[in-house]
Amino acid sequence: MNKPSIKDEYRSLFLSLYPSEEKRFTSKSQLIREMFDDIQEARNNNVSLVLLHDAIQQKSGHNLSYNEFKQILYRIRKEKRLNSNKKENIKTESLINKPINKNQSAITESQKESTTDNQYDQIMEKYKLCNNQIDKYIALGGKREDIEEQNISTQRSMVMNLRNKLRQKYKGIY
Repeated sequence: MNKPSIKDEYRSLFLSLYPSEEKRFTSKSQLIREMFDDIQEARNNNVSLVLLHDAIQQKSGHNLSYNEFKQILYRIRKEKRLNSNKKENIKTESLINKPINKNQSAITESQKESTTDNQYDQIMEKYKLCNNQIDKYIALGGKREDIEEQNISTQRSMVMNLRNKLRQKYKGIY
């Protein structure tokens, strides 16, 4: 009759993951950082932050306010986002700087059309991988120094103008 709810099961599982009293972490941030993946897993399973905060406070012995807890989680999430964006930017930079294959041999007219389509498609693939206007402009063949000091509105305009010029050059579409 007194069957434990799923939340209680997760809470007890969560509590069992904590280090023993002797291995208690010295700082609040360090404690939460170490357990961040477990906290996220519990959150994905609809365990409230209040329950997680209470469990951490009871088990760790730290005087951790609920607002401090939320703030620490926010900072950790932000750091993880920044790190993942840096990895994406490195991948994007390597793809942007990769030269486009230009075939120098004699080709027929139909092969020429498919090569130009292919070259346009390659440029657009690089363009789609970019996540900011400067990288997009460079992927389309623009120079970094032309766009870097411009405001975001001007950058968008420059990217769209360059994209339209390429579309017109390769596809004949305005």
